[in-house]
Order: sequence, then C-alpha cells, then structure tokens
Amino acid sequence: TPVADRTTVYVQDLRSNVFALDSETGAVRWRHRFDAPNEGPNGLAVAGARVYGSTDSDAFALSTRDGRQLWQRHLTSATQQFVDVAPVVWRGLVFLSTVGYAPGGRGTIYALDARTGRIQWQFDTIEKPWPHPRESGGGGLWYPVSVDGDGRLYAGNSNPTPWGGTRRRPNG
Repeated sequence: TPVADRTTVYVQDLRSNVFALDSETGAVRWRHRFDAPNEGPNGLAVAGARVYGSTDSDAFALSTRDGRQLWQRHLTSATQQFVDVAPVVWRGLVFLSTVGYAPGGRGTIYALDARTGRIQWQFDTIEKPWPHPRESGGGGLWYPVSVDGDGRLYAGNSNPTPWGGTRRRPNG
C-alpha cells in the first residue's frame, strides 16, 4: 500500500526496495535498493522527514529527502523467522512484529526508537514456551498495531501451527 506526504508517494516492492515518486508527475525522485526478498505483507510509514519500513529480517529508516539510510535494526532469530507487517510510528516509537513458525517459533512485538532504531521494549506474544515445540509455532501479527488516544497498544496475533491440529494433537 503506498503512503504519501504532501509531495511524494512512497512504495515498497517485494524485494524490500523503496521508491519515492513525485505525487504530481509520478517521476521517480529516488530509490533505495535492499534487494532482500520479503514475501509480505510489507509496507511503509512516513513520519516527519523519515520513511520507515522493513525487509524480511530488519527494520529501517530512510530520509524522505534523498532515500539515504538513517538506521537499520536486525530483528529476526531462530525463533523469530521474519518481519511481515507494516510499521506504525507513534510518539517517537516504531512498532513492528516478527513471526515465528514451527518448530518453536514465537512472534514478538518491538518498539524501536524512531530516531536511532534502538529497541525500547519488546513483547513476546506467546507467554510460555510451547509445550510441544517441534510441532508448534506462531504468535506473529497479521496487521499493524493500533494505538488509542491514551497510548494503549492493540495487536492481534495469529499464525498458529499446526493449523487445525494433528491426529495426535487434534486441538493444535
């Protein structure tokens, strides 16, 4: 989904590359190439003079003026396989989530400092280790978070594995 400010439309492709287009002519103002596959859903957010987004493993901030990379933060691990949600920027924080697949994967919501990319806090959406980690995974966000007027964060998680259960564990 494209995002825009007063003069520019920003888009990201499925190789995580970001393009800034003139909103009147459609001409490319700049491009920042990551050439990192991202099966998505991906997306961008614009706040102030920055464009925020992610590859399948890292969060980043680019300058709206010229596409220069301002910071990049690695978020994935053996249990958090990739980032698949568009960022949300709110009061100096950038919110993103990782997704965890079996075996033992767990999703995590991250709040990054919008200026530096440093992790301010993280929340594991799966409270305890999986009782059957070889067969289980999930807990990543499908959609960007929402923040209400009082600063409460709302997020819906998903990706349960095994979906629908198995013969041995019919409730998943």
